[in-house]
Amino acid sequence: MIDRLWSEHQATAFPMASRCREVAGHDLVALDYTAAGCINTFLDRGSLDTWRLAVLGLCHHGLSLVVAQLDGEEQGYFRRLERLVGLVLEAVRDGSRPA
Repeated sequence: MIDRLWSEHQATAFPMASRCREVAGHDLVALDYTAAGCINTFLDRGSLDTWRLAVLGLCHHGLSLVVAQLDGEEQGYFRRLERLVGLVLEAVRDGSRPA
């Protein structure tokens, strides 16, 4: 599930309207970049170190705030990213390998 959703996310262009934009105190480019880095690490290694796990938890919180204030293409993009982050956090919690 994570692999499929990640491939879908990577195939989607970052929304132009989200560039140089801050929502709910979060820079959207930085939030996307940070979450993506942690997801990629999880998929490569099958786990996350404590630091990346904490960063991903903060990203999940930020994404939940951001998604609530977006609409249209932007909301869809960040909602999918929020879902991905949630799935990775669940997989780490459960000791699951990427799937």
